[in-house]
Amino acid sequence: MRAIRSLRLLPPFAVGRFGSSDCPLDSYELKLDSDRPLDFRTIVPKESLEIDPRTGVVVRSYTPNSIRFRDGDRIRPVAPFLELFAETEKGELRPVTLSLLAEEGLDASSISWWVQVANLKIFRYTGNAKDRVLAEVKPFSDHEVHPLRGVAVHFLKDRFIPFGDVRYIRPTREFPEIRLRFTPGKGLVYGTDPDMIPQEGGGVDPVFKDHPERIVYDKTRGKWYGYQADVQSRTNPNPSDVYQGTWPDDDGLPVGWGYLDDVCDGRVCVELQTKEGRRLTASAWISACMPAFAPDSLPMRTVADELEQLILGHEIADDEVSIDEAGEIVRRALESIRLMNTAAMNANVINGRTNIASTLYRQDTNDAGRDYSPAMASSLVDNFAVQALHHRIYAALKSGTAPWFARVMRQPEEVGDLSDEARRKMPPMLRGADSRALTLTRRQISKVVKAATRGLFEATPTASPKVQAMNLMAQLHHQAKGNPYSTLPSSAISNCFPGLEFDFKNFWRRSLVGIVFQEFDNLVVAVEDPRYADLKEHRLLMVEGQPIVVTVRGPVMPGGESRDLPLGNPEPIAIEWSNALAFIRSHHGQTVKCHFTAKRTNDPVNVPKDVTKMKVVEMQVRPIFEKDSLAVSQGYLEPGELTQGLCSPWQHDYRECACYYWPASRPDYVNLTQGPDGVSRGDNWLSLERKTGEYVLDDRKDSRLVTYQQLFEDWERHLHFQIRGQDSESS
Repeated sequence: MRAIRSLRLLPPFAVGRFGSSDCPLDSYELKLDSDRPLDFRTIVPKESLEIDPRTGVVVRSYTPNSIRFRDGDRIRPVAPFLELFAETEKGELRPVTLSLLAEEGLDASSISWWVQVANLKIFRYTGNAKDRVLAEVKPFSDHEVHPLRGVAVHFLKDRFIPFGDVRYIRPTREFPEIRLRFTPGKGLVYGTDPDMIPQEGGGVDPVFKDHPERIVYDKTRGKWYGYQADVQSRTNPNPSDVYQGTWPDDDGLPVGWGYLDDVCDGRVCVELQTKEGRRLTASAWISACMPAFAPDSLPMRTVADELEQLILGHEIADDEVSIDEAGEIVRRALESIRLMNTAAMNANVINGRTNIASTLYRQDTNDAGRDYSPAMASSLVDNFAVQALHHRIYAALKSGTAPWFARVMRQPEEVGDLSDEARRKMPPMLRGADSRALTLTRRQISKVVKAATRGLFEATPTASPKVQAMNLMAQLHHQAKGNPYSTLPSSAISNCFPGLEFDFKNFWRRSLVGIVFQEFDNLVVAVEDPRYADLKEHRLLMVEGQPIVVTVRGPVMPGGESRDLPLGNPEPIAIEWSNALAFIRSHHGQTVKCHFTAKRTNDPVNVPKDVTKMKVVEMQVRPIFEKDSLAVSQGYLEPGELTQGLCSPWQHDYRECACYYWPASRPDYVNLTQGPDGVSRGDNWLSLERKTGEYVLDDRKDSRLVTYQQLFEDWERHLHFQIRGQDSESS
C-alpha cells in the first residue's frame, strides 16, 4: 500500500517580512480576551525553532518568554517555514517525515526544491521585458543556503538585488519533518546612478553614498532612470505615480529617480520521486514585504477573506456562519479605526488646515469633481467617539436584533455612489481597489447581515481544525511550526489601493482563458490565445448577464442632487474583481457568456441599453487552484505579479499614499490620550518628535514628519512598532 498518495506544501501562501537583524522573529499567535472581546489582541509566544546557520539543522525547539520585534535599530525579519504534507490512502494529511519517507523506501535526498521569485514593478511601468527582475534557484536537495539573486537584462554587469534566500532544513531524528525556510531581503533601496537627477540639484545620492553595490540598473540600456509615466495613459498602474521621483512644474507625473527595491513574490515547488517512478509535486506562493507594524491588530479585509470567498463561495447558509465570525469582522473594523485619525480622514479641519492629507473624500474631489466636504458630521468623528460607536455596533450584532445592518452595509454595486448617504455606509473612510469607498467581500457582507437579522448560533471554542486533504480552509490558515502569525494571509491587506503586502487585484488578470485584463480595470491588455486577438483593448462589461461596471454619481455641491460625475463627462468604473466575479467560482473550468464593448476603447464605458451592440464571446473560466489544493495553477500567476503594482521603492507607500487608510498595517494615529475637552490627542506615526499629543497632518513639506529620504536611508530606525496603540520600542 502506498503511504504517500499526493503532496501539499503548507501554508499555501506565506508572507515574509523585511528586517536586517540576524535573528528571525519568533513564533507567536494572537488571542482575544473573552471578558473584553474588543480589547487589543494579546501577542502570545508559540513554539519556535532555532536553526544552526552552519549545518541547517534544527538545534532546539523553544517557547520564548516574550516576542521581540527588533534588536536595537535592526528589525527581526519574518522568515516563514513551509512544511511538506502527504495525503495518505485514507485521505488524511500527514507531515512528511524521515519515517514516512522510509515507508516508501526513500530518504531526505529524494526531495528536491525549486524556487522562482520576481520583482516586476519596473516592468509594470516600462513594459520592457528586460526590466523584469528575476531570481531562480534550480532544483536542489542539499541543505545549504541558496541566495535568491534578482537579475535583469538591464542591470549592470555582475549586479543583482538580494531577494533573500531559501534553505531546505536538514531533518534529524529529533526533528524529522521536511520543511523549507524562506528568509526575505532587508527592505533596502537599490538604484540607477550614484548622482541624483538635475531637478534635485545634483550631487551624490545619500542613499548610495556608502553603498555603491546597490547601484544595479544600467541607465545607458534601460529607461527607468528619468522615467516619466504618461499622465493620459489608461494602462498605468493605479495610482500611476507610486514611484519615487521629482514632480515637474506642469501637470505631468514624477520624473523617476530610478529607485528599485527587494520586494518580490513567486512560487516554491517541491518534488518527490518514488521508487516506482512516480513524480509527486506540490507548490506554495511566497512574498517579501514590509513588517506588520501593528502586529496585535488585523486589517478589515484580508487576503484570507478573498481566498475564503474563492474556496467557499459568496453565498452563505444560516448554519455556515456564527455570530462570532460576524463579530470578528466588526472587531477588525474597530482595529482599523482605532489607529486612524478619523477626524482627519473625515475631511475635518485639523489645526486650522483642511484638504492637506490624502483622504478618500479628497480623491472624490480630484477624480469626480465633487466638492470637498466631510462625509459625517464633523462633531461626531473623534476617534474615541467612533470607537464607542463600534462597541455599540458589536453589542447589537451579538444580540441578533439589528436588522438595520443590511441598509448600512455598502454593497459592491454602490461603489460609484458619492451621495452623502452612501459615503456614510459601512465601512466609511476606507478606500478600496477601485479607488472609491471600500466594500467588504460579498461573503463578509453576508456574514454580518445574517448575524444581525437572524440571531445565529454562538460558536463553541474548539481547537484549530485538523489539516485534512479536503479541508482547504484549514490548509489556508495553517500556521507552520515556528511561524509568526504575520506570515499568514489573514495578516495581509487585500482590497487596497494599491496595497502593502500584495496588490491582490492582479490575482484576477487571467480569470478567463486566453486573455489578460488590466489588474484594476476591465480593459483587455493582452491576448494569450490567437482566437481572441480581436478582444485586445476591448472592455468586459458583463459576465453571464451580470454587469461589472457602475456609473459614478453624486452631488457636485454638498446637499445637492445626485448626477453623473465628473461634471459633464460621466465615467463609469469597474467593480473590483473579487466582488464583480465572485459568482464564477462555481464555473471554474466551464464556459460562460461574456459581453465586451463592440469596439476598442481606452475610455471606460457603461453597459449599453441595447445589448446587441456588444460583442458576445463564450469563454472558459480558468481554474485558479490545482485540483483539491490551494496551489496556484500553472499559468494563472507569474512570479512578481502579486506585487507588481506596489510602490517603488516600497517606502514610498508610507508617505501620502492610499495605504494611509490601512492603519492595522500602516499605523496613523498613535499614543492616544484623552484631552481636557474629552477629545482624543495623539501623535502621527511618522512624527519625528513623539509624545507631543499634537497630530501633524501628513504633509510631505512638514519638517516635523519623517521624510522620504530618511525612510529610504534608514527606515528601520524611523518606523515604530505599535503594541496596544502605543510606541513599543522594547518589543
